[in-house]
Amino acid sequence: MGAGALASTASCLAGFQCYLMLSIVPFAIRLATHGSAASSVMAAMCILYVLFLMVIGRRAHIFCATLFSSASSIRR
Repeated sequence: MGAGALASTASCLAGFQCYLMLSIVPFAIRLATHGSAASSVMAAMCILYVLFLMVIGRRAHIFCATLFSSASSIRR
């Protein structure tokens, strides 16, 4: 879900970050409170996934903003 949202919401960084936090963090919290070692590891992996997607989302947003601004300057 998070990677798909990155492709569709790269132009709106705040929207992407909100969607990512609201869709994956509750699942990670649920895994962390389950109690087994495997679910704790999965919770840590979910948090890492969110952090890395945030970094990639920021880079994609910067790329889109640069692309749109250069495209608009070419038209002038």
